[in-house]
Amino acid sequence: VSVQAGAGAFAGCTTVPVSAVSVACASASVSGGEGTGSCSGTFTLSTAAQQVAGGAEGDGTRFYMVQVNYTLAESWRYVANSACTLTLTYTVNAP
Repeated sequence: VSVQAGAGAFAGCTTVPVSAVSVACASASVSGGEGTGSCSGTFTLSTAAQQVAGGAEGDGTRFYMVQVNYTLAESWRYVANSACTLTLTYTVNAP
């Protein structure tokens, strides 16, 4: 599973760059048996796709679940408002 931002800054808050956001996988798991899930390390969000979690679904009939946490680092530095938005794209590479 990978994630990437749709732009280099938040829409409506152009002074808030996506590089101010840290991405951390909190958990990655597979329901039932025979599957594996693992988190990648913490990284800075960018417009390039970055792997947040990986693993194997097992027999192909299980659910793969990933919990991702986002943190705005040094949020006091940025002028924001309730209209700030950012599009994130998640990609699952399943053979």
